[in-house]
Formats: sequence, structure tokens, C-alpha cells
Amino acid sequence: MAVSQHFVTWKPGNDLNGLFLYYWLQLMKCEFEMVAVGSTIKTIGMPYFRSMEILLPPKKEQDWMADAMYRYDHAIALAERLIAGEMKLRKGLMYQLSTGKRRFPGFSEPWREVALGEVTTESSRRNNGELDRTTVRAVTNSVGMIPMREQTIAESLGRYKIIEPRAFAYNPMRINVGSLCMWTGDSPALVSPDYVVFACNESQLDATYFDYLRQTHRWAHYMTAGGNGSVRIRIYYTDLAALRFVIPPYAEQVRIGRFLGSMDRELALLRAQLAALKTQKKGLMQQLLTGKVRVPLPAPTPEDQAAAVVA
Repeated sequence: MAVSQHFVTWKPGNDLNGLFLYYWLQLMKCEFEMVAVGSTIKTIGMPYFRSMEILLPPKKEQDWMADAMYRYDHAIALAERLIAGEMKLRKGLMYQLSTGKRRFPGFSEPWREVALGEVTTESSRRNNGELDRTTVRAVTNSVGMIPMREQTIAESLGRYKIIEPRAFAYNPMRINVGSLCMWTGDSPALVSPDYVVFACNESQLDATYFDYLRQTHRWAHYMTAGGNGSVRIRIYYTDLAALRFVIPPYAEQVRIGRFLGSMDRELALLRAQLAALKTQKKGLMQQLLTGKVRVPLPAPTPEDQAAAVVA
């Protein structure tokens, strides 16, 4: 196989396991980034690689380490494929359940068309000294509501809006990029006075169901086609309230929300397992490939010694 002239290649000798070298070079990545020079494409000169030293354990120990790291890589790849498959399944089921193409057994009532304003209510309740600065939240389009940075919070919290659990908030300047989410905390919080806050009407629109609905392509279509049909700089509640869409009966909404929620919890567990595998691998590499921890290999058998003599 041919490679570019800008590549550096190594051919391991008899005393060096190539896979061991591969993982050792991974461990050296941070150092490589520090010594690399260049503006557009950073490079490392050959003199650096020629002078590079490696702490080399016996060949059998290298083989054991390489095999252990490879097994971790295999487990990580399997976990990543499992997560990708689960996400694809979740996306497909979310579409089918939110459009009525697939329904749970026992639900046969027709869906009805509503305007968002018919099944939600805007809230403009201000903070009256009830909540402090630690409860102020900001809305993001990637991870939901997060604590607002201290330097962006006003000195007075009197105008800040109170958001109750399972209510929604969004920045009217950024809702077109998905900046709308549900407050999942157990107690009220504060959001910017510039935000729009609204809640789902009980027994008409389930908040969990709506939280999943706003993640679908249907919602993106509503945001594009709703209102007065043009690109808007700001979208306030009156604009949002005019959006019309079809929803299932309330009990079916709850069922859909619980089902998708169980899928999200399973995905969270899979992601946690993947993160643990990556952390374990990194820790083992730092311990084993630097010699801080040695592998207790069994003593060679008479057969091994005889094979070594023959070799």
C-alpha cells in the first residue's frame, strides 16, 4: 500500500509488537500536538521521531497489553454501533408515533387538529423575591436549560419570569434554531424576562409528548410554515399559538411520551457505558504503556523454553 510522502511510517522489528506501538503513539498524541509546528497544516520533523525514546517491556508483555487494548477498542466499537442503531430506531418510532402511522394497541380514537394556543397557556409571572440567583436558567438548543452565567444575570431579579416544572421557555429571537425546551426540574426556576414562557393545559396536551413533538421534522415544518408564512426575526407566543397541528387523545399522548422516555433512558445508560469504557481504556493505557503498572505474566513453561531454543 502506498502513502503520501508526508507520512511517517514504521516497520516494527522482531522485538516490537506493532499494535503495542500503535497504542503507545496514541498515548503520545498530546505531546505530538505540543511539538507540532505550522499554521495551516502542523507537522513534526523527522529528527524528532529519530530521537524519540520508548520504554519497551518484554515482547510477551507487549502482546498482552496490545491484546487488552484491542479488546477495549472492539467493545467501544460495538457500543457505538449499538447506540447508533438505537438512535435510528428512536428517530423512526418518534416519526411514526407522532404522525399516527403506528399506534399502540387499544387506541383507536381519531386524532384532532388544534392550534397551539388552544392547548397551552402563556405565563408572564414575575419574580417577587421568591427565587434567588441560583435558580436562573438559560435555554440552549443542545442540552436544554442550564444555569445562566453569573456575569449575564441582572442585579435585580424582579423582572425575571418564573417557570414551573414541565413548562416551556424559549428565546423569541432563537426559536427558529430549536431554542425551546421544557424545564425538567422539580421546583420553579427563573428565566430571562425576554423569554417566552408557556405551559401545556392539563388533559389536553401532555408536556412530555409535546417535548418530543417539538424535536420532530413536523415541528420544524410548523415553524417554517406557521405564523404569517415568512421568515420572522422574532416569534412571540401569539405567533406560536397560531400554529396548527394534529394530536392524538390525551391518554395516547401520555403513552407515547412514556415509551419514548424509556428509550431515552436506555440510550443514556448506553452512553454512560460507552464513556466508562473509554475512561477505563485511557486509564489502562496511561498505567500499562508507561510502565507504572506491570503485567504479572506466568513463568515460561518447559515447552516455551524449548521453543525459544529451537527458534
